[in-house]
Amino acid sequence: LYAAVNRTKSSLGARQLRARLAFPKTDPAEIEKAWSQVEAWTKNPQLLRELRDQLSQVGDLERRLTRMAPVTANGRDLRSLQE
Repeated sequence: LYAAVNRTKSSLGARQLRARLAFPKTDPAEIEKAWSQVEAWTKNPQLLRELRDQLSQVGDLERRLTRMAPVTANGRDLRSLQE
């Protein structure tokens, strides 16, 4: 299923998708809210394209921040945050 629906533009997005597929929402109110958000994005495809373009340039920010622990961070990691 993941391979069939994965059109994410970042590693963070891919991890979020995997998590949502593994643990889907069960609360009807949460599901309705999610569908409303999807509907809003589908009504404005140009804004969605712009957001996806920007997200594709972010890189794996979550991984970079995780590596900022004093024991594992190196100069290259710190420099990658500057980009």
